[in-house]
Amino acid sequence: MIATLLFLSHTAHAKDLDGSIGVGVNNWFGDIPAISARYAIPVTTNSDKQWELQAEGLFGFAVDPSERTSALAGMRLLTGIVVEDNLNLMAGAGTGVVIINETMALRLQPALEAQYFLFGLEYLSFNAGIGLDITLGSGENAAKTSGAVLGGFHYWF
Repeated sequence: MIATLLFLSHTAHAKDLDGSIGVGVNNWFGDIPAISARYAIPVTTNSDKQWELQAEGLFGFAVDPSERTSALAGMRLLTGIVVEDNLNLMAGAGTGVVIINETMALRLQPALEAQYFLFGLEYLSFNAGIGLDITLGSGENAAKTSGAVLGGFHYWF
């Protein structure tokens, strides 16, 4: 009861990332880690509610002789479902091109993602998420669930 009253009495102010650029790593759009750049698109609304909208570009590759050669390039668009001081719950979709052993395929990924900021690290966000990977290509057709507890991080400028 007391915890509920304390929770309800605390006002949360959303972290304003509008116009900021985040650079980091996305570890779950594909099977390999990718370099990631995000842009928090400034959105003007008529209400007091803040709308968080982020666009992300990704690029990664792997040339390990013991595994299949692969590369990916893609983009994602995420919108905030819950926007709080140290946590954004985002929903969105991504699309990209993956190359697996010289075979090109289309990757689609609808996803939910939690973007959280640790106290004291105001401009460093960590990501965790779940999604559905849909791969369409010659001999590479597949659909699978994906997710990662530490799916990436971004430093915001």
